[in-house]
Amino acid sequence: MPKSEEIQFKNNNNYVIIFTIMKSKTFTLNLEILCLLLLLIVSINSFGFNYTISFTGSGASTTIDSVIVQNLTKGTTITVPADNVLNLIDVTTSADNLCISADGIRIFPNPIKDYANISFYAKKGGQTQISAYSLDGRKIIGITENILQGNNTFKLSLPKGVYFIKVQGIEFSYHAKAISESLGNYTPNITVSQGGNQNSIRAQKTKSETTTMPYSTGDQLLYKGISGNYSTIITDKPNESKTTNFEFVECSDGDGNNYTVVKIGTQTWMAENLRYLPSVVSSITGTIVTPYCYVYDYNGTSVGTAKTITNYTTYGVLYNWKAAMAAVPAGWHLPTDAEWTQMTDYLGGRLVAGGKLKEIGTTHWNSPNTGASNETGFSALPGGQRKVVNGFEYVGSYGCWWSSDKRTPGSAWVRGLNYPDSSVGSGYSENMEIGISVRCIKD
Repeated sequence: MPKSEEIQFKNNNNYVIIFTIMKSKTFTLNLEILCLLLLLIVSINSFGFNYTISFTGSGASTTIDSVIVQNLTKGTTITVPADNVLNLIDVTTSADNLCISADGIRIFPNPIKDYANISFYAKKGGQTQISAYSLDGRKIIGITENILQGNNTFKLSLPKGVYFIKVQGIEFSYHAKAISESLGNYTPNITVSQGGNQNSIRAQKTKSETTTMPYSTGDQLLYKGISGNYSTIITDKPNESKTTNFEFVECSDGDGNNYTVVKIGTQTWMAENLRYLPSVVSSITGTIVTPYCYVYDYNGTSVGTAKTITNYTTYGVLYNWKAAMAAVPAGWHLPTDAEWTQMTDYLGGRLVAGGKLKEIGTTHWNSPNTGASNETGFSALPGGQRKVVNGFEYVGSYGCWWSSDKRTPGSAWVRGLNYPDSSVGSGYSENMEIGISVRCIKD
């Protein structure tokens, strides 16, 4: 008697699916087809989304040169070129984690309205099969073409339904899911994309109109839109296709440095520490000989012309209070204590706002950088402070920023962030000659 074996698989709704496999010399089960069936059955209730994010500009500029996209949750970064759209593809469904990979293949748009493009990379040229299967495993359409190595694109049309797409070539095999929402009664068809050669499809040389990024529901994304000297940050957790608009704002200091900006609530903030270095620079001997104190090299000296030092370019300048009041870009000002409070209240209060402001990871912050999500895009950095008498301290562990409000004639209110917690410290500096960081807010 042939032996039997049961394979059990639980889908997202906790229904157990049982396959009984009869083992005999005359019967074999193709593992790839089994994976296909599992994928398609689970896909009924867990089919992945496919969001398209387009970008526009307004304010000081209406054009977009590029958009840098960071998935803060996954720690990945891509750049979307001008005139491209961002395609967010689902990577969370259990079906994707079975035995099939969509790496190397892209179907767009997906869901399919009238027709879609199947784009894939052929590691080697030669005979390649492109097939579409229905939910019950039936082969709906399939073609075999002789292609060349490189990027290849085919056009696909299918009746309304859920499908499994397979591309099999020499030393490569790609699989992907597709949903057709076609309203018409389309005949299944796969053809060479217009401009291709059915016997020899050359690698595509044209710029893609879509930039794809893996995405899971709830991931925190940070978009940095760039237009010439302008750059604006927006954060989002997309749950649908949409258009994201960047409002570009002038933020340029006396040295010609241009700053990225971010909107938090109704306020527009600099998303970088100020790094303006005027020509008047104190010698930093322990005695303040001018009303200005610009220190930035974090090595115990201050040289006004050495503007390429790493810590300066990363963390900005550390200013005393008078210097901070004088150094702000035109159209901007040092935030008042009330404006700092308005921002932290908008973020849920001081106890949780710090994590939402801090840059994620430990590239600049010391470990563990508790609670850092940067979901505001503020990207706070730990520049530390410069003591009045020679010495820098707390770089990497602590960041502190001036407000424009004095507490007493000799002290001013400040805000601080620390690496081991997610709160925002609110206090004052008893010495207004120390050097700390500056973030400005738009007038």
